[in-house]
Amino acid sequence: MGKQPPDEWLHPKVHEYHCKFGHNDVKMAEAIKLDIAKNPAFEGKGYSTSKSSIFRLRGKLGLLGTRQQKKTPGAYDNVVVLIRNLRPAYPTAGARSLVVKLRWEHGIKIPEADLLALLREIEPAEVARRYGARFKRSRFYSAGVMEIWSFDQHDKWKYYGLFLHLCVDPYTGRLVWNQIWWTNRNTALVTGYYLKAARQQKAVPLLTFSDTGRENNGIAKCHSTIRQRLDVSLQGTIQHKWFYDKMNIKSEISWARFRRGFAVGFEQLLNDGEVRGLIMDGRMLLTRLFLFRWLFIPYLQNELDVWTDLQNASIRRSYKHKILPHGIPDEIHNNPEKWGGQNFSVPVPNALLDEMEALWSPPDSPVFELTSPSFNARVQQLYTELGRPVISYDTIWNIFAQLQDRLEQDMQQEEREQVATEFVNLEANFEQDLHLVQDAEVNRDPEEPDDPFFDDRLFTDDENDELDANDKEYEVVLSEDEEEDEVEGLLTQVE
Repeated sequence: MGKQPPDEWLHPKVHEYHCKFGHNDVKMAEAIKLDIAKNPAFEGKGYSTSKSSIFRLRGKLGLLGTRQQKKTPGAYDNVVVLIRNLRPAYPTAGARSLVVKLRWEHGIKIPEADLLALLREIEPAEVARRYGARFKRSRFYSAGVMEIWSFDQHDKWKYYGLFLHLCVDPYTGRLVWNQIWWTNRNTALVTGYYLKAARQQKAVPLLTFSDTGRENNGIAKCHSTIRQRLDVSLQGTIQHKWFYDKMNIKSEISWARFRRGFAVGFEQLLNDGEVRGLIMDGRMLLTRLFLFRWLFIPYLQNELDVWTDLQNASIRRSYKHKILPHGIPDEIHNNPEKWGGQNFSVPVPNALLDEMEALWSPPDSPVFELTSPSFNARVQQLYTELGRPVISYDTIWNIFAQLQDRLEQDMQQEEREQVATEFVNLEANFEQDLHLVQDAEVNRDPEEPDDPFFDDRLFTDDENDELDANDKEYEVVLSEDEEEDEVEGLLTQVE
């Protein structure tokens, strides 16, 4: 056996595979060997590891396995308290979800069967209720990692002025991004999500999938342009597929998981603002609106990031008829060959991503501003004067109320008028965005050969009717359809 890799590289890997993925020593050794083989910096250095080496290292790092913790007196004494503390935000989380959360956030490794028995003892009615629904399964085929990115918007929190957008790799079930903002209908914003993910992966997929809608044209054309630049044989083609009437099924499934696993507890949190009289019928005064965005969007995004990471690190329930690989999404993404798959990612140079960003998602676009600059400066000052209290599920509305009182007391009429003017300018960005795609086409290099990719196009639906992807009336119909509850269409009640 070769020598161990450097501690500064190996220790975080052991911690990740132990706490995040829940691997035993054998699986950790196998996964780390694959990571060593893939690391160009380790080539020719003879690094390796083994089950016994991982076992000794775990002991050194204080990372106890499931059986070791089970034999340790008091190891599970605070599990009930931790579960009850998690319940306000995650009221529907079952044993499997809680096993992952306890392991990752608190280092507690408890068998799923033991935790389920505990839940049946402390909350039997909730356990019985969770057995009331089953996922309606369908078959979906994807050839490998990064073959497809399927993205979609979610408007169920429109009442609160919050809009969501996610992207999933259908082969792995891995969430590529999961974002919340004060809009999801802006071309520059949505394309920015795509470009940020491409920078993180240093690559793009072969294809992108989405529902129809003007805001999705940015990714469709940006992605197709990148693919054409990197492969001349694709000139004149669109490397994107549109779906109608909820046929973009992998994204809809991801939203169903979101509705069941994340939305319930945080919708209750948002409703508390109305109960307290801080929100009236989903509407707020301008200063309250900006304060709500300033306080809640970063907090909810952080919570959403944690939930997304947990989803990507959690194995799905086994299903023998599934034709896609069964495993932890992050692991399948990192080592598809272990599941007999391939990585179809298309490497993209940063210079090309910079060019696409300037064209489709300019960083100076007002849509990337959480609030107006003057309001942000004022509320930062007031938040500091409050002692910068920790923002959490239990404290956020109290902090909101304190900041609101200070704003109403301290803001002068001139400041209110300035905030109102900045708000109008911010909202005007929507009208500017409607012309972003057209402006990009008009301003392209006249020396470029005529490319039918940039022509206005009509797409046919399942009944072979021609539908214009830029048709506002058609987009409105789709928006109303999106307001239907995806969960009802994807879950079937078991009597």
